[in-house]
Amino acid sequence: MQRNDIRRQLTWSGERVRGIFQDHDDAPGLCKLWRLQALVHWLQGQCAAAEAAWEQAAEQARKAGDDRARAEVLSWVASSTFIGPTPAREGIRRCEAIRDQVQGDRRAAAATLYPLAGLYAMTGRFDTARELLHLAHRTLEDLGYVTLSSSFTQFEGYVEILAGDLTRAEQRLAFGLERLEEMGEKAFVSSSAALLAEVLYQQGRQEDAARFVDRSKETAAPDDLAAQVTWRMVQAKILTTTGHLEDAETLACHAVALAAATDWSTYHAAACAALGEVLRECGRPEEAEGAIGEALRLYGAKENVVAVKEVQTLLARPVPM
Repeated sequence: MQRNDIRRQLTWSGERVRGIFQDHDDAPGLCKLWRLQALVHWLQGQCAAAEAAWEQAAEQARKAGDDRARAEVLSWVASSTFIGPTPAREGIRRCEAIRDQVQGDRRAAAATLYPLAGLYAMTGRFDTARELLHLAHRTLEDLGYVTLSSSFTQFEGYVEILAGDLTRAEQRLAFGLERLEEMGEKAFVSSSAALLAEVLYQQGRQEDAARFVDRSKETAAPDDLAAQVTWRMVQAKILTTTGHLEDAETLACHAVALAAATDWSTYHAAACAALGEVLRECGRPEEAEGAIGEALRLYGAKENVVAVKEVQTLLARPVPM
């Protein structure tokens, strides 16, 4: 059975089970069912649908008096506001509200601070973002959630990329990746390795970047959208430096297609910018301008003012002859 067929079957079965739970006013059962539905949407890259399901799950957790489940669900909503199309200022407002609601659960509160930091970084408030990251990391470490704190170094890397501190971004990503690999954790290795490859590429270290692209490709699950989009973007840009322009364009177009099938605007914009960079190297400035223009539109809608400035700089570069 194909993955989409399985998801359709789960959706159909979920609707039947939901009716049974509703008939019996089973709030805990409905909470679990809505959480499962949210996960299905999340794996498909549909943030808006996942958020709606998580909101339903949170309400059922409230009715059931399960504060811990509600806090965990709301922390997922915070992550969705970072990755999805929610404008940064609205995302900050929502994450701050979630932070207030889950303050009694230190793990969920810390998990909320990471996407909140990323949103603040989009608006250029790097000191605030770093303070939140430091607090979140320290809290998770104190609580013993080492796997989670190691995987969340991706947020630290993202913030430092926006801040322009590539050395710090590399340090935090490499730290988290090394710990994950030592623990035998595989779920987060692929996306961490892909983001580290991007940081190394931006430093002009193509060989090192290629090594981590390979690591991401080796470990990425087929439906790991973050990794699948990012490693293709980075490898495409690396290939332009070695003159493999046709292969670079193919990879960059694939990255855009994967991201465009989602509402993960943060990844979609980055993929469009990468495609624009590749097309410029291919000597096709008009097509490059179209891809870069789409990146600007997406970043603008997200209110990622830092990324907008960076992409505008790319647009202003002389076209290679």
